[in-house]
Amino acid sequence: MIPFSTAPEPDYLLEISDSIRQQLRQDVFPMHDIQLLDLLIDDLLSGDTPIEIIARARLDKIIDEILQHVKQNFLNQEPAFQEVMRKAASLQAHWLHTFKEKYHTMDAERLKIMKVSGCLHNMEMSFDDAKKIDGPQWQATKIETFSEMEANEHFEPGAWFLNVQCAIRDGIVRQGEEFTEGTSGKPVAFSLLSGMEIRGAVPGQWIHVIESTTRMYHSVRLTYVGCVIRLLRGHKLKSERAPRAGVRYDGFYKIESWGHVLLRLNGKGPDVYRNTLTLMELPGQKSMQALDEIPCPWQSDNWEIYNRMIASEKKNKEGEAAYKEYRDAEAAEEFARRVFVEQMKSLGPHAHRALGDTTRQLDVLPLQRPLRGPVMPAPPAETLRTSHQDAMPTHGTQ
Repeated sequence: MIPFSTAPEPDYLLEISDSIRQQLRQDVFPMHDIQLLDLLIDDLLSGDTPIEIIARARLDKIIDEILQHVKQNFLNQEPAFQEVMRKAASLQAHWLHTFKEKYHTMDAERLKIMKVSGCLHNMEMSFDDAKKIDGPQWQATKIETFSEMEANEHFEPGAWFLNVQCAIRDGIVRQGEEFTEGTSGKPVAFSLLSGMEIRGAVPGQWIHVIESTTRMYHSVRLTYVGCVIRLLRGHKLKSERAPRAGVRYDGFYKIESWGHVLLRLNGKGPDVYRNTLTLMELPGQKSMQALDEIPCPWQSDNWEIYNRMIASEKKNKEGEAAYKEYRDAEAAEEFARRVFVEQMKSLGPHAHRALGDTTRQLDVLPLQRPLRGPVMPAPPAETLRTSHQDAMPTHGTQ
């Protein structure tokens, strides 16, 4: 068994590894960094690097990504980088010969550490109540608790979790897709895990949309308008701001308004309401570009390990057919999410105008080209707005 360190991630060497892997994800590796990468490979070739260091710093992943990067972009590479690729292939062969089966089981050992002291600590997984197309249910066996101010100071934008139950375990929220309320009864956090999100009429404004048969989705939260909350986004949210994987804390947002409108859909069936929650990002926080880099490479590794574990458990407990049904449903959902996001991106700053069409649901609008015409009409009469000063929470935001 590999004697992995159980120190919390990330450490210094892991951060260096992550930086290299981020650069490898560009079409062309920066010329000024090729020499540094070449020196790193030479150093690894000349020494006997312990396998626990390789595993800890994800050095095996660097080699994999060098080889994959060159295969995909070989003709665009400088000769110096092609030489790095040849050395990387030699290093991988050396490690495979030296460590044999241990080299192939590093991810299995990483999973053990994830469960003991990493991102899956104090978590239990179950498929007992799941439908065939659902994933597992997660439950935290121990939950951290923070006051509102302690949580605001403890968590920085960019904090990342495998799922919302891990976020609940760590104490940043107390509910899945509901508001987390503070001692005053006002909201302090909210998780956007499903539904849609589009750009608002002004920079920094985002509109969360749920279309369902439930009227006034947010109406019970009238007093929440004007409050500042910690906002988390999940990867299944149909939004260009959603993380690629898992759940990410994106900073402080002010609740500006809520609203609902009955869609005038043709055909029979239950009434469908478009429920909206308008949020404004507070200034002076981590940029969208910086947040887009999260999950970082080592977190993405953990995400892949996590999903392989779920697939294995699903097959073992429910069979290959149930797993295939689950996998196909997940793929279809992800495809629909990507299509919606690309359509909304094509509208740019005019995306909010799509809300003016109440004759069809938002995720089936024909949005191949930008919408034209006047700006979106005023929100329905049920929408409530209050001033920031009237409803500002007691804690400061910076």
